Amino acid sequence: MAFLGFLLLALGYLLLPVLSLVRMVQLGRELNEVRRRLERIEAGSASEAGRAGQAREAARAAEAVTSSRLPDWARDMADSNVPNVPNVPNVPNVTNVPNDLEVRIGGRWLQHAGIIVLLLGIAFFLRYAFEHEWLSPTVRVALGVIAGIAMAWGGVRLASRYRAYGLLLAGGGIAALYLSFYAALNLYALVGPEVAFTALIVVTVAGALLADRTDSQAIALMAVCGGFATPFLVGGRGDQQVTLFSYTALLIGATMYLAHRRKWRWLNVVSLALTIVTVAAWVDSYYTDAKYLRTELFLTLYCVMFVDVLRRSWSGVAHDAPFVASLMLAPVAYHISSVVILAPHGLAFLIYLIAFTAIVVMLSDYYQSALLRAAGFIGVALPLGAWIQANHWRDWVLTSTIAIVGIYAMHVAAQLRSVTRDKEFDEREIALLHANGIGVYVALYEVLTDTLSIEQLAGIGVLLALLNAGVWFYVRRAAPVSALHWVGVAFTLVAAAVWLQFGGPWAVAIWATEGAVVFWIALKTDRRWLRAGAWVLFAIAALRWAQADIQATTSSYQVLLNARAMTGIYLIALLYLAAWMTTRDAGASRVRGQERAILIVAASALTVIVISTEIVSFWQLRTARADAYVAREMMLSASWVLYAALLVVLGMRRKYAPIRYFAIVLFGIALIKVFVVDLETLGGVYRIVGFVVVGLILLVVSFLYQGLGTRDSGLGTRDSRLGSRRPSP
Repeated sequence: MAFLGFLLLALGYLLLPVLSLVRMVQLGRELNEVRRRLERIEAGSASEAGRAGQAREAARAAEAVTSSRLPDWARDMADSNVPNVPNVPNVPNVTNVPNDLEVRIGGRWLQHAGIIVLLLGIAFFLRYAFEHEWLSPTVRVALGVIAGIAMAWGGVRLASRYRAYGLLLAGGGIAALYLSFYAALNLYALVGPEVAFTALIVVTVAGALLADRTDSQAIALMAVCGGFATPFLVGGRGDQQVTLFSYTALLIGATMYLAHRRKWRWLNVVSLALTIVTVAAWVDSYYTDAKYLRTELFLTLYCVMFVDVLRRSWSGVAHDAPFVASLMLAPVAYHISSVVILAPHGLAFLIYLIAFTAIVVMLSDYYQSALLRAAGFIGVALPLGAWIQANHWRDWVLTSTIAIVGIYAMHVAAQLRSVTRDKEFDEREIALLHANGIGVYVALYEVLTDTLSIEQLAGIGVLLALLNAGVWFYVRRAAPVSALHWVGVAFTLVAAAVWLQFGGPWAVAIWATEGAVVFWIALKTDRRWLRAGAWVLFAIAALRWAQADIQATTSSYQVLLNARAMTGIYLIALLYLAAWMTTRDAGASRVRGQERAILIVAASALTVIVISTEIVSFWQLRTARADAYVAREMMLSASWVLYAALLVVLGMRRKYAPIRYFAIVLFGIALIKVFVVDLETLGGVYRIVGFVVVGLILLVVSFLYQGLGTRDSGLGTRDSRLGSRRPSP
């Protein structure tokens, strides 16, 4: 099969020059015929134009004589009645032109048939010659080189008149040269790797020069691909990283120059893709940890070169977005590769993260792009967090702390810079401010958790809170709205420090406090997306509180004085606080009223859950008592009904229907439990007490509703806070 493939290649080398000569002769004849026709047309047009010119001169002279004798209105009428007849040249009719079918059969079909027959004949001849060793390997390679040079030279000559045909022929010649030198090295061993490598570089340079001369992006693409393929075609013995990576850098630079000179921007994207393939192939075969520094330096050089192309090509035009997005692969791939390469080398890894943050912050400040800085923060936070989890032992405490504080300080400096420019914070900037302020404490906690005591860790949270309060005090006059976000971070850090000091699941306190602060800021700035973020934070706090490690009952359990109950009560208090803030807002609206109702209902539901879990935990530690189960069920039913009655009273006093609606739902759940569960399980005095208490409470609530109906006469009630009409239940 290899012999047959080389046979066909050699056949192509011999056949293409012949076909080119035949086609050149045919095209020359067609060109002469077209030239003769144009000469006849031009001669007829010249004589007709002369006669038309004489007629126009006579008409202008007559018009000049007559117009001087006519009044103005007559001259205008005469001008308007003169038709504007275009001067159409007299094109002679060409007779005896063959029809399309005749041209197709004679000019194309017969040509194709002749090429196929000639191709088969030459193929049979070459196969016979190779089988009988008429042509030695040297002669075969020489024929390929000569044919490639002839095709490239002939293609360039033809491209001046027949561009597509000539460029195709020249490209085929370049491909023939690549294959010829590859065969000389790998198939016949006629030359060494050094000679073959030099020859292929010469071919690549010649292809680039040819592309520049003919302004052909296709030939340039072939030259770039051939240049990157040269090391794979030549191969080599052992690892030659410096030579390979230096050669790749030269190829990238040459491609950048050619692409910039001819405005072939996508040539750089091809160069980027081939660079990634080259580096990946070398890494797969030869990379070891001992070569990390040299590899990182070369990768940095490549990234700088492609980022320079990206910088010069950046624009806000929509149709440039695919090109810019393709080149963005360079810094992304560089960052991922650097993190993977440097992670086993701790100090180098931390230095890289600091340097990467510094560069991203400077670029984002130069381009005033919060999105770039946010992307850089995420790109550093994720690998740094993973590295801290794996390397938080004492040997790395100091260096890790310095890196964390340095990264945090650079982002704070960039945000203060934005404030001094009187630039209003957008969504990305606000999210980054909170993530940076809370993230630094989380990172320091993970690093120092085995080194410092709980009191010391809580003190760090207080210090960071004071730092954020100081930033707020510094920028409160220049940016009063943006400064509120530093206040929010400070409150969150204080909450985390308090809960860490007293023990318990402090993550719930962090999420809940952050949600309340963000909700307060959203009300002050009237931003819907911030309110949505606050709801998400509240939901995260509730889900974290519901986890098994928080809900578990320990042997040291005390009613209400435990981490689960205290965090639950804290979350309930923040929900009520957020609802109260909606009533204090001067711009209260229907949407704010709905938010207030949801907050109050959520707080009420969470209150029922806290009461229930406390009752269950209390009796869970007293299962040895015979009446533990029935006492628990009676207390659950009674507490639900009592709390529902309390909500009804509050709802009537405040004339707030959502609380009463929730109370009615809770009454229904309690009644279902009484008749389905309690009636079957309770007995003796517990059944009597339970049913009597529930019945009395229901009668009292019913009486209250009777009084409400009498006072309002069935009309809707008015919410004293929101001023909106609400139906009476």
